[in-house]
Amino acid sequence: MRKFFGLVCAGLFVAGLSSFARAQDLSFGVKAGLNMANHTAPIEGDTYKMKTGVAIGGFAEYAIDDNLAIQPELIYTQKGLEYEYTSGGQIYKYKIKLDYIEIPLLLKYSISPGENVCPFVFAGPALGILMSAKSDSEDIKSICNSTDIGLVLGGGVEFESGVSIDLRYDMGMTKVWDVEGEDYKDKNIVISLMVGYKLPS
Repeated sequence: MRKFFGLVCAGLFVAGLSSFARAQDLSFGVKAGLNMANHTAPIEGDTYKMKTGVAIGGFAEYAIDDNLAIQPELIYTQKGLEYEYTSGGQIYKYKIKLDYIEIPLLLKYSISPGENVCPFVFAGPALGILMSAKSDSEDIKSICNSTDIGLVLGGGVEFESGVSIDLRYDMGMTKVWDVEGEDYKDKNIVISLMVGYKLPS
């Protein structure tokens, strides 16, 4: 049911952008990149390590003026971590894979619009809808929160060709685990290197 709900939300988001595009002068684009994901607040005795993943999706950009724009995105993003702990003298290692459909709503500021190379910075909230969760091959979606609310901060450069490169930090505000009787404080954190392409108008 939660997966169906996530797909419905994603569909409504795309439909809303399409409707808005008919009324406003918008630009659209695609982007993809590499994630380095981890969790905060490890339990004492556990070791958390970064897990690599991918991020891929699209974006719309509505220019408020020459410098300022609103940029909603729709991204499939892989989060999680690798961790290990010691019990009975043995070391156990696990890999947690968390896949989300994430909808950031970013405010983007371009520093030198119109130049061949234009640096920019951005920030804004993001809503993540959990699509799948696995510990190695075991399904653990039932013990995870279905949404992940976070804050995205970053910056990059955009070239005259429409190609852009950005580095972003996605800081989760919502606890990952929803386990009855436990109060795990893990939250998602992700560093992403993204390459984008703004489609010609």
